[in-house]
Amino acid sequence: MATLEVTWVHRKSDDIQLLTVGRQVHSSDQRISLSFRYPNNWRLKIVYITDRDDGVYECQVSTHPPTTMKTYLRVDVPTVRMSVTGTGDVTRGGIDVFYKTGSTLEIVCKVVHAGSNNGSKVSWYRGPQTILTGITERTSNDSSYTTIVSILKIKHVQKTHSGNYTCLVGSPSASAAVNIHILNGKSLYRCLNK
Repeated sequence: MATLEVTWVHRKSDDIQLLTVGRQVHSSDQRISLSFRYPNNWRLKIVYITDRDDGVYECQVSTHPPTTMKTYLRVDVPTVRMSVTGTGDVTRGGIDVFYKTGSTLEIVCKVVHAGSNNGSKVSWYRGPQTILTGITERTSNDSSYTTIVSILKIKHVQKTHSGNYTCLVGSPSASAAVNIHILNGKSLYRCLNK
């Protein structure tokens, strides 16, 4: 009796990519692997999935006629948007925001398509330091996705609050950042009138 061979293929639009044949991986993508469990269980594994992994995955068995099983993978990548508000003098210039000493800093991080696979957790950082206080969060669920609004609020900011503030969900690719500069009145005036 001939040994059956299993092939995994990824189809996306008009693109067809051969992933595995038998026990050999034919993809150069290091995230893809195959596990075999006796007698006939061939599992395709993709780690760190991204939106490029969307599409139809087809398992073909070398019977006559060939047996095929298809499954569709839909990847919802979280979109992260950040906005900055506050009670002080604020001027926006790209990702740099300027505040006057003593004002209130409020950064809003909105995450759309937050999946349950990453725990729907928003993390905040100033530089490499994790921020754990001054954060409020609300979550709303639609039938197809989750939206999280996380707000970081710091009252009476001082120069020591200056830095790069980042909010992220799941992975560094689903993040947004802003550079906050806390200046005294004269420095703020000079910076805005360059």
